[in-house]
Amino acid sequence: MKKIILFIGLILCSSLVFSQGKIIIHSGGGGGGGISTASGDATGTSVGDNLPLTLATVNSSPGTYGSAGSVPIITVNGKGLSTSITTLPITIVEGQVTGLVGDLALKSPINSPVFTGSPNLPTGTIVVTQSPNNNSTKPASTAYVDAADALKATLVSPNFTGIPTAPTASAGTNTTQLATTALVFAERSNTFTLTNKTLSGINNTFSNIPESSIVGLPTDLASKANLNSPNFTGSPTVPDQSTSDSSGLVVNTKLLKQTIAALLNNTYSIPIIYKGATGVSTVYASASGDSLNNSLLNNSGNVKFTKDNDSSIQANVTFIAPRVVSIASGTTLVPTSVMDQYNITALAANATFSAPTGAFVDGQGLIVRIKDNGTSRTLSWNSGTGGYRAGTDFALPTSTTISKTIYIQFVYNLADNKFDAVGLTLGF
Repeated sequence: MKKIILFIGLILCSSLVFSQGKIIIHSGGGGGGGISTASGDATGTSVGDNLPLTLATVNSSPGTYGSAGSVPIITVNGKGLSTSITTLPITIVEGQVTGLVGDLALKSPINSPVFTGSPNLPTGTIVVTQSPNNNSTKPASTAYVDAADALKATLVSPNFTGIPTAPTASAGTNTTQLATTALVFAERSNTFTLTNKTLSGINNTFSNIPESSIVGLPTDLASKANLNSPNFTGSPTVPDQSTSDSSGLVVNTKLLKQTIAALLNNTYSIPIIYKGATGVSTVYASASGDSLNNSLLNNSGNVKFTKDNDSSIQANVTFIAPRVVSIASGTTLVPTSVMDQYNITALAANATFSAPTGAFVDGQGLIVRIKDNGTSRTLSWNSGTGGYRAGTDFALPTSTTISKTIYIQFVYNLADNKFDAVGLTLGF
């Protein structure tokens, strides 16, 4: 029978075979002699000439331990067997890395960084937009710049609001520099009351000084004319004006003589009203001369104009027919300024005379002639603005007399804007 001798944990045999986690001991030769069983750190039962040994299980967690972030911790007993295996995360303190603390000190946090020196941000960097009045070292976004720029005044013709301030110039500054109220008050302190003093220097100012205290001023003022209704003496002169000027400028005697000469060299048509053999008529006489006097010689239509040199001009008088407008009838009757006489020839209804219309002139006459159509008609007269009125001598007629003619003569009174009745005839 073969024997196996063990020395200090070692197995002496002819050969050892490791198979599937076991140790197989070959004792060599046949004959059936050998170790039949084994115990302890290795156990087994002989199979023929072989004694397969199974190592005792010390660590029941076989596998791979350790990773990029951890290291294995292995416990080994005195026989060289691992009794436990665990892992420990790798933890490195910043101070354990060479130069890391110094490098971090040169960096700024992502949240609310505080830069130094001259930081540059890449184009397109997005930062938090601050309020328009933020006055700090925080980065300014384009939105902040646009909002802040809108609060600024332009360099050209700025329009300030609120209470703008500016540097105060020194007293006596005479430039285009902006003047503050402080400068104005400082300059005002240089004023003084002028009493028997000589004014000198560009910084001395005065106010509320009586005219009598200014040497020569009362005399100078006395020699001047007032702007309102001046009273000139001596021989005042004015510039020559154009003969065509109508702006109201003062003219001199030269222009006046030129204008009179031009007028007197023209031919004039002069209206003349007179009572002739056929009644009251208006005529126009043509005449010319440098200084005209006229007199009506007779009723034949001849008018004599005498000049200063006693020569005479005979002008043929042409009679101008009055402006007569006639209508048969109407209920509202309105004379106009282009009528000298207004005839109603067959009034067939009650009628109201409205205020005349048109451009009447002061003293312009108007004759109204009325006759009904055989039936008496009532007459009403507008007495309002621009209307008709009669005095105490007679009243305006309120009706017609059957088939009789009525004459009423009016004269326009511009001051009262009324047509005053100056004549009334009934019963023709």
